[in-house]
Amino acid sequence: MLADTRRRWSSPYNHLEIEVDDSFSSARFLPHGKEFLHLSRRISHAEIQEKKVDTLTKYLAVAAGGAVGAMVRYYMTLSGLSRIAQPFPTATFVINISGSFIIGFFLTLATERIPINPHVRLAVAVGFVGAFTTFSTFEYETARLVEGKDFLYGFLYVVLSFAVGFGAVWAGIVLARQVEGVPFTSHIAIDRDLVEAVGAQPNSPPELSALSVELSGSETEKDL
Repeated sequence: MLADTRRRWSSPYNHLEIEVDDSFSSARFLPHGKEFLHLSRRISHAEIQEKKVDTLTKYLAVAAGGAVGAMVRYYMTLSGLSRIAQPFPTATFVINISGSFIIGFFLTLATERIPINPHVRLAVAVGFVGAFTTFSTFEYETARLVEGKDFLYGFLYVVLSFAVGFGAVWAGIVLARQVEGVPFTSHIAIDRDLVEAVGAQPNSPPELSALSVELSGSETEKDL
């Protein structure tokens, strides 16, 4: 039973008493207000839980990628690469160069061309490549070469690691951009459908119109 919420109002001029029943407002609006507060609290709590789960899954993605990368590096270290051109650390050199190529290729695709799930991006770029390549081992092996008075090998190891590593990263970037058929100097992802749609408008800039025609021509050549 609702409490009696009727109020009496009297006029100072004619002494008329007016009875007002505000039970509707107390019975209908206040409970809905409380329900809204409870609902907003549930939503905020759900968002917090969702963020916690998202953070946990990102850590798990990095851990999974790191486990695979570490195992692949360990396998390559035990392979015949470690016995090639001794005392030059060929295995670590090949690991770091290939890792440089992988991260250049993958991150170019992931950030410029292909929408990739953030968890997959973390698993590959941070987890796999981070555990697969090793800068600390590179420094340690360089120190051992210098300590053993193998100065030529030490010099070649440092110079080639930086020079060839940079070349490998650049090769990965170029290859990734060639996959999409865009100039290797381009770093902007082109939305072909959007460009063609905007370029077809009568008041579109001439640059977009020309680009729209060029893209249409390239698609026709591919079909032929």
